[in-house]
Amino acid sequence: DVTPGSGAAGAGLQEGDVITRVGDTEVTDAASLPAALRSQSPGDTVQVTFTRDGNEQTVDVTLGELPQ
Repeated sequence: DVTPGSGAAGAGLQEGDVITRVGDTEVTDAASLPAALRSQSPGDTVQVTFTRDGNEQTVDVTLGELPQ
């Protein structure tokens, strides 16, 4: 899922995209994505690499605050 109004949504990520890298960190499973994001701070802009329809793409995502 992509949360409406989130940095991911603002960068154009869509439901079904498969994130494979956050910055220099490879994302290999569901647990490694939150770990890669926790190493960043709100307001940081990171490159996110993802696959959509078999095509690899990279976008810059500005991270927001985690929901409380």
